[in-house]
Parts: sequence; structure tokens; C-alpha cells
Amino acid sequence: MLTAGCTAEASSESGIAPELLVRAREQGHVRVIVHLRVGAAGSAAIAAAQDAVLAELSATAYRLGRRYTAIPFMSLVASEAALRRLGESTNVLDVQEDRASSPLPSVEPAR
Repeated sequence: MLTAGCTAEASSESGIAPELLVRAREQGHVRVIVHLRVGAAGSAAIAAAQDAVLAELSATAYRLGRRYTAIPFMSLVASEAALRRLGESTNVLDVQEDRASSPLPSVEPAR
């Protein structure tokens, strides 16, 4: 396990952005979207990948947000340990912070 004294370069080796690890350490958790590695198309393959990742996280602190059925993603509230495990997982392609975004501006129809 890396400690707070490790460099950002060492933290990035896990595949998780160093700022996410810092935020999780400081706040106790961070909301993330996990992009899963799925070998085949379909909801069964997505569910299997989700199950595999959740099993890998069993010894860490996390809360499941949402399991998507049509796209290979899921949302979590993850501790620093959970983030590090996600970064090591061969079942995970990417982990990004789950941030609220502004709605798109409405467009008035042309007259």
C-alpha cells in the first residue's frame, strides 16, 4: 500500500488518478464511474464483469451506486483501498470521478 509520502508518479501506476486517491484519503470516499472490461456483448457479460469486480472489492470499503445493464459501467462510492484495488483489476479499463454536470442549454426552435 502506498503512503501519503509517495509521489504522484508512483500513485499513477495503479491506473487511478492521484487526485482521486488523495480525495478518497482526505474525505474517506469518492464517487466514481468504473468502465469494465467485457469480453462479449450483452447484458449477461456486463453483469458477469460487474460481479467479478464487486468480488474483488469484497475486502475493501465501498458502496454500490448503480449497475448499468446496457453499457459496461457501474458507479461506486469507493474508499482509497477500493480505488487501489480497482486500479489493479484486470476487469477494469478506467475509473473516473463521478461528477454532476450542468444540463445542456435549451435550444429555441428556429422560426
